[in-house]
Amino acid sequence: MRRLYSRLTNLPWNRYIELSKYNCRKAIELFEDTIPPNHRSSGWVLGLLGKAHFELAEYKEAKTYV
Repeated sequence: MRRLYSRLTNLPWNRYIELSKYNCRKAIELFEDTIPPNHRSSGWVLGLLGKAHFELAEYKEAKTYV
C-alpha cells in the first residue's frame, strides 16, 4: 500500500493540481523536488513556477522564471 501511495503522489499532474488549488508552496516543492533537471528548464515548468511565486506575491522571484 505504501508503494502505491508513493507512486500516486508522484504523478505528473499532482503538481498542476496543487497549483490549481492555490497550494503554491506545495506545488513549488513538488516542481523543484520531483522533476528531473532537463524537464525543469522547459518553458511550461518555468511558467508554472513563475505563476506559483506570483500567486504568493513573490514578484521578484516570479520574474526570474519569465
